[in-house]
This record gives sequence, structure tokens and C-alpha cells, in this order.
Amino acid sequence: MRKKISVLNQSIGGVLIILVIAGWSVYQYQQDENKRHDMTWEFAEKDGSQLAYCMYLKEFPKGRYADQAHFICSTYPTPKTHKPATPENPQNFELEMVKLPTGIWMGKYEVTQNQWLAVMGSNPSAYRAFDFPVENVSWNDVQIFIAQLNKKTGKTYRLPTEKEWLEACQAGENHEYCGSNDVDKIASYDGMPHSVGQRKPNAWGLYDMSGNVFEWTSSFYDNKHNGRVVRGGSWNHTPEASRSKNCHGFKPDIHYNFQGFRLVKD
Repeated sequence: MRKKISVLNQSIGGVLIILVIAGWSVYQYQQDENKRHDMTWEFAEKDGSQLAYCMYLKEFPKGRYADQAHFICSTYPTPKTHKPATPENPQNFELEMVKLPTGIWMGKYEVTQNQWLAVMGSNPSAYRAFDFPVENVSWNDVQIFIAQLNKKTGKTYRLPTEKEWLEACQAGENHEYCGSNDVDKIASYDGMPHSVGQRKPNAWGLYDMSGNVFEWTSSFYDNKHNGRVVRGGSWNHTPEASRSKNCHGFKPDIHYNFQGFRLVKD
């Protein structure tokens, strides 16, 4: 009887050892997978190419960043026809400016991620594509970009004042939105950012003045200097925010993935 109990105890002990070993193996495997997951994502973020994000998505279709990777993988230009944008290989870097009847030059489009990358050497945007507007940039970040751009080009770019922005938005007309009373014709507000210039321009040839991303101005939001004026609405807001007369204020150090800008030049 004692021998049977001893054998039984040995068997139970053996099973417990096997379970502990198996449990440790599963834990170790999970740790290794988590490390591989993080390294793959870090590589994609550093590389910034469509291919890198697609590789992450293939390896981790249900990973923590799968939704973002899927968005980037499906919206980037194909690597067969487009080279990655880098400081040494900027694509479409030149800022297209429109001479306004008010006498200033204003960016035809919002500043793109490729243009930011060419000047700053990095891309802070959450939704990455070369011809998407750069976003996730604070007012303070934009001041650094402008200083670098002016040094690089020898020109004097700046943010528009709120008055200049509103005049450019209305373009001598009195529409509900910047260029039309029909928001769908001129604004992107459907839950995701878009390449610049995909909607119709206003009467002065400016695109995306309503929708896509909110745009910083140089003006203070109130007399207490609590923030800077932003206008135009964004992809992440209702059409109400894109109305030409709507005004909002953000703190100058805030970062949002629906916040960008366009430039003016005297």
C-alpha cells in the first residue's frame, strides 16, 4: 500500500513538474513574442515605409497597432512606384503658393508630411502618408519648422493671422464653408485624413480650408493669451466645426492627430 502511495506521489510530482515547465515555456514564449512584436513595430516606426508597416501587419494581424498599420499599409503609395521620403530624397518639397487679392501669398495646400520630413528629418504624424497633411504638431513645433524652413530657403514663411486666414477662407464670398455651402464638395470630415487637394478649392484656389486638419494661426485666442486660434475643422469632427465662422483655441504645446497648418509669405 505504501509503495502504491509513493508511486502515486511520484507520479503527481512528475505531473506538477511537467506543468510548471510547460507553463514557464508558454510564459517565456509569450515574452519572446511580445519582444518581437515591439521590435517589429519600432522598426516600422523608424523606417516609416509602407513595406515596413505591411510586414508588421503580416506578422501580427491582431497586434496592438494592427489598425494603424492596416490604415498605413492600405493608403501609402506603392513602394514599386514611389521611393520613401527622406531628408536626402524629399518628394514634392516645393511649397505651392497662391497670390491672394489681399497681397499675401498663401499655401495652396496644407503642409504635407513629406514637406515636414524634408525640413525636420522626422515625421510626427499618427496617420502616415507622404501627401497627407502633417498632423500631431503643436504651435511651438510649427515655429521651429518655420525657422528651419526660412533658414533653408532664405524666404520668410509664417503662419497666417486669424484675419488673413478667414479672408482667404471666404475668398470674397459668403459661403457657409470655405468655398461652398455644400460641405461634401470642399471638406474631408469622414473619420480619416486624406491626401491634400482631393476636394474642390475655393474661389481663390485654396484647398482643404474646411476639413482634413485644423489649421494653426498666429493669433491669440483671447486677451489672456490662453491659446492660439485654430480654424477649419478636421477629419475627426462634425461638419459644424468646418464652418467658416467657427473659431477654436488650442494651447500652443498641445498635440492632436487632427491638427496641422498652412503657411503664408509676404
